[in-house]
Amino acid sequence: MTPKRYFYLLCGILGVLIIGGGTGYYLLSKSPASGTTELSKRLGDQQLAEQKLADLQDLQKQYRDLQPLIPTINNALPAQKSQSTLALQLRELAQNNGMSLDSLTFAPSTQPGPVSQTLPAGSVLAIPVTFQLSGTYAQLQQFLQGQEHLSRYTSMTSLTISTAGNSSLTFAVSLNAFVKP
Repeated sequence: MTPKRYFYLLCGILGVLIIGGGTGYYLLSKSPASGTTELSKRLGDQQLAEQKLADLQDLQKQYRDLQPLIPTINNALPAQKSQSTLALQLRELAQNNGMSLDSLTFAPSTQPGPVSQTLPAGSVLAIPVTFQLSGTYAQLQQFLQGQEHLSRYTSMTSLTISTAGNSSLTFAVSLNAFVKP
């Protein structure tokens, strides 16, 4: 073998070793990086799943805490209008505070039904009620405090005070009683 061929053979072997070594180094250095990337992705997925589980457990705890309040909420925001019950509660509240309930009117309706005489009020329905009371300021104050503690949620929309000439006052009251849609 001539020295020239021997040189080319050594250069070829050296070239193959360099290319093979470079390729091996590249593949080995890339393999841990892709493994690290996959591991990081799995770790992120696991942390996200743990966070979702913690959120669900927190919601379950909140539900257990609120579950005893459901009957109270259903009473405060009934599914039916129950106008007679509301009228009776207002009359009893007026009598208990020494006032007289002179008149009570619900909004007129052209169609009978479970949601007649109601108006949309956000995500619930409101039953407008107008009534007149006779009494004193102190009695009105007691009546209003009692109205805040009725078994159903109500909101006063207007109050007009007028005198009848004697010591008694007349109060024209409008309020909304709320119903689930």
